[in-house]
Amino acid sequence: MEKIDRILVVGAGIAGLTTAAALHRYGFATELVERQPTWSAPGAGFVVHANGMRMLRALGLDEGVVSAGTVVRRWQFYDAQGCVLSDTDLTAVWGEVGPCIGIVRPLLHSALKQGVADVRCRLGMAITSLTQDDRGVTVAFSDGTSGAYDLVVGADGEGVRKTV
Repeated sequence: MEKIDRILVVGAGIAGLTTAAALHRYGFATELVERQPTWSAPGAGFVVHANGMRMLRALGLDEGVVSAGTVVRRWQFYDAQGCVLSDTDLTAVWGEVGPCIGIVRPLLHSALKQGVADVRCRLGMAITSLTQDDRGVTVAFSDGTSGAYDLVVGADGEGVRKTV
């Protein structure tokens, strides 16, 4: 294979959305498939550290995350008696890299979907087989269709292991 152009991203979670957005932004013909029939982001929340926010800024996705989340300025850990075990000033640690943002998963997912607005996204679609040869990867989907790709990125956690 001489050139990578057409890329399939499997999984529309945080990793899949971010990967598809980055590939599309840098000019790759990107397609995203997700086995769930609707956009969903189960789970609670977490902190996107400044280095992650810097990457989202490079993709033009940081403003949606900042506006949906909360800046986390300190990181403190306590023992069972309430005594401080550690206290880190995240603003001082990360400096100009950017803020750390605490955000619930559904809001982060929603902000990241903006990055794939111009990407072909197919929900309710699972992979049934992958065949790789010197020309690339042929992928068969659960709806009976297939596609040829130069590269397939598995970003769906457990889905690829379960379906292929």
